[in-house]
Amino acid sequence: MQEKVYFKNSKGQRLVGIIDRDETKATQKLAMIFGNFNSYKDSAKQISLSEFFVSLGFATFRFDYRGRGESEGDISYATFTSGVEDTRAALEFMKNQLWVDINKIGLFGSGLGAAFAVLEAARNSNYKFLVLGAPRAEIRSLYKNADIDDWRENDFYHAKGVNYHISIHDDSLQYDIYKDAKKVEVPTLIVSGDGEDIHLDGQDKKLKKAIKGSDLIVVEECNNMYCAVSKDDALEILKTWLIEKHIIYLESEWISQF
Repeated sequence: MQEKVYFKNSKGQRLVGIIDRDETKATQKLAMIFGNFNSYKDSAKQISLSEFFVSLGFATFRFDYRGRGESEGDISYATFTSGVEDTRAALEFMKNQLWVDINKIGLFGSGLGAAFAVLEAARNSNYKFLVLGAPRAEIRSLYKNADIDDWRENDFYHAKGVNYHISIHDDSLQYDIYKDAKKVEVPTLIVSGDGEDIHLDGQDKKLKKAIKGSDLIVVEECNNMYCAVSKDDALEILKTWLIEKHIIYLESEWISQF
């Protein structure tokens, strides 16, 4: 069953999400999906991920950050901190659902959503898994071609289809994702494509080094881990890893338990 739900972030803005769950079960394990900074809950990527986790017995939750999709706010003034706040609001909302087994929650983050997931796993080691898809740990790489002085003079910089206010740069200076990653104790898988900028920049390798015991798998001939050619390969990698970490079990068929 899919259900559209509404909740508020710390600024009182209404955010919109989609729950996909088996309502015949009294309790269910949950996969939280944190999309990339400019992504939205109804994208093909997030729907595909939701379907994947549902097929393994998870309930899923995906949502629009402020200023995206159906959520309130202005994306131009979004910052990394606002993304963290929205992520935590989503987690609190879902942890208050009576059917969610709060001891069986996993996190999947993509792009900057992966950085949000790292911060959450660093502050709470109770999560069952952490999967980082094409993780953007260096926030500056989102707008690496910007001239900061010109940006500050003009207030806005256009990148990846969005006009970013200079506040996103100033806000990002307080974060060091690699430093926080060293606090993560949750079983972690990092997946990237060999043609993606975060792989070419070495961000995925730096995260693997920072997160003790983490695994890194690079999907070949792909500039996006969800590309048509390699999407199934990436999901098969994720399924195999979940089995190896005893997060899901394979007997005669998929059994949705930890």
